[in-house]
Amino acid sequence: MTIHDTPNFSFHPGSYLQELLVWQDISPEEFSDITGVPKTEIIDLIAKRRGIDKTISDVLAAYFSNSSKFWLDLQEQFDHRN
Repeated sequence: MTIHDTPNFSFHPGSYLQELLVWQDISPEEFSDITGVPKTEIIDLIAKRRGIDKTISDVLAAYFSNSSKFWLDLQEQFDHRN
């Protein structure tokens, strides 16, 4: 078996965001209040009704102390595989 034989798994970045919020015991509403991102955008992202764009990736990167590129790459991988 080669790497090309293994299935490609991807997940929506909103799923990852949801896990991080659960882990930190923060509701989408609280996260919205903390970051200034409208609650509807956070909820739509978690529900996989919207994707990560540059603006939200910058906010997530600042909050979670990672990079904007990390979030954009998650979205790109998801889009590419689905």
